[in-house]
Amino acid sequence: MKTLLGFALSGLAAVWIGCSSDSSPVSPSASKALTDDQPPLISDAYLEAAVRASLPVVVTSNTRLTESDLALLTVLRADNKGIASLSGLEHAVNLESLWLENNRIPATGYSPLASLTKLKLLRIGGHTNGDIGSDSLKAVVASMHDLENLKVNHMGLTDIAFLEKLTKLSYVNLNSNLRITSFKPLTCLPNLGDLRVQNTGVAWRIDDVGEVRVTDAHIQYLIDRGDVSVRIDPSRGPVSTW
Repeated sequence: MKTLLGFALSGLAAVWIGCSSDSSPVSPSASKALTDDQPPLISDAYLEAAVRASLPVVVTSNTRLTESDLALLTVLRADNKGIASLSGLEHAVNLESLWLENNRIPATGYSPLASLTKLKLLRIGGHTNGDIGSDSLKAVVASMHDLENLKVNHMGLTDIAFLEKLTKLSYVNLNSNLRITSFKPLTCLPNLGDLRVQNTGVAWRIDDVGEVRVTDAHIQYLIDRGDVSVRIDPSRGPVSTW
């Protein structure tokens, strides 16, 4: 039995499964001078600041961001910024990695991400302004077919069927979603190699030969598959005595 954070498990029984610097160049794009009668491309000031800081070119503060500027973005670190709206981010069509954790974005406010078809890494969650139970948010994430790395923490998840067709996923972090009703969709992810399900209500016990066993048959299936590191923190969640 391997140990990683809590437990990195491998294992036993089978279950049937169906299934920016000062020397940076100035932006070559047609950045426009700010005027009072033109709304900014990005309405949220915190998101705009994060975008400007992440651009590989300098766009001075007295010029307006353009769609061409946003198309230069491939990585955006915008976690813990107080962002409440993602409007305008739909123009960042070449974005591959996006961090949005711990902001104030409502569950219905993720629709701009639907245009980001090149995303490989997405980190969301950790706020109280709604949860991922929104069908619109599920649809947005489900359309990201190139996703390889997904973290969705503290989002009140119940149904994770929207993950089932994201077959490129190799890392999935669902920590602190206590209401997930079934983990079966995860068994349809052939490239899954690292799964985090800490504080999700998955019960566990140590069996007679010292192996960790879990109460959820689909999580157990992934453990038994042998190629998935399943991390469960034994200091959290219920301990089963069955």
